[in-house]
Amino acid sequence: MDLKKRNTGIDMFRCVSMLMIVILHILLHGGILDNLQAGSVNYKIAWTLECAAYCGVNCYALISGYVGINAGYRYSNIIYLWLQVVFFQLMSTVFFLITRPESVARWGLIRSFFPVSCGTYWYFTSYFAMFFFIPFMNYLVQNMKREQLRRMVILLIVLFSVLPTLVNRDIFGTDNGYNVFWLMALYIVGAYLRKYGEKHRKGIYPFIYLGCVAVTVGSRFVIEFIADRFGLFFDNGVLISYTSPTILAAAVALLLFFSQITLPEFLGKVFFRLSGLTFGVYLLHDNPLIRQNFIAGRLSSFAQLSPVNMVVTILLIAGGIYLLGCFIDYIRLLCFRILKIRVICEKISLLTECFNFKKKTK
Repeated sequence: MDLKKRNTGIDMFRCVSMLMIVILHILLHGGILDNLQAGSVNYKIAWTLECAAYCGVNCYALISGYVGINAGYRYSNIIYLWLQVVFFQLMSTVFFLITRPESVARWGLIRSFFPVSCGTYWYFTSYFAMFFFIPFMNYLVQNMKREQLRRMVILLIVLFSVLPTLVNRDIFGTDNGYNVFWLMALYIVGAYLRKYGEKHRKGIYPFIYLGCVAVTVGSRFVIEFIADRFGLFFDNGVLISYTSPTILAAAVALLLFFSQITLPEFLGKVFFRLSGLTFGVYLLHDNPLIRQNFIAGRLSSFAQLSPVNMVVTILLIAGGIYLLGCFIDYIRLLCFRILKIRVICEKISLLTECFNFKKKTK
């Protein structure tokens, strides 16, 4: 890989996005947010950290479009990705069958081979469906006039982000960002930014990101103050959603910032290697069995630490999970290389294409 032709800033962004996702899951699934005293210093800090990390999933999806618009499309990629998911599923299931067999559901081992139909990971399930529409979305982005595409992007944002937030209801069934429709919208936005995104001074984007985080977390605190003071009820999490305009704008700002970063050769190589392992971090820590046995509600005691210790502990655990996920995925990568899984996936893909060609010629 020629790093001079590669945007290593995006590699770094992919790593940062996944770290944000890990922090998000530590705070939410770990039970920290549910065990904070409302109005306390820890409460304000933890929710600020939550809002700062909330755009991580949107960032990851935007990268798919930003990179995918100019990348080659091959069915072998989704086959390879599917096998990667199966690897982590089998690994975790076997581990718990040995150590905690009571935690593994009946037919758990067999279900490991069907991560999509079983909905094991919502993001992968949604991405799997989106993958088959990527050639069509790329065709639209590459062939529509700039003004037409700009209007399309604006419509997507208004319909799937702005309007649902204004009425505080999931009008168009995006499940607040947890489904394929939102990922497709983000893919198109990311692809548009790659093709037509205006390059301003990158120093402005961190301030836009911080402003979006401040508005998001500020809205929660203000709504809580009004509710307590006047006895009125409002949804204090109206802006804390994947489809929230502020969360989307924060993700876009970070994408535009990192896309303009040029890393030194050594750091570029480091983040290039790490970026290829980041999906394994997600597959490890958000695996249902691992989440249930090691994360869910088991980190709630962190809410009682001093503010500094709480933040440092959360960041250290997030970093540890990230590095462990990368290490295990590296082992998986070595196993796949020995077994020549990539070659097998490409052969399966070629067989499928040949079958389709013969079918068309009849």
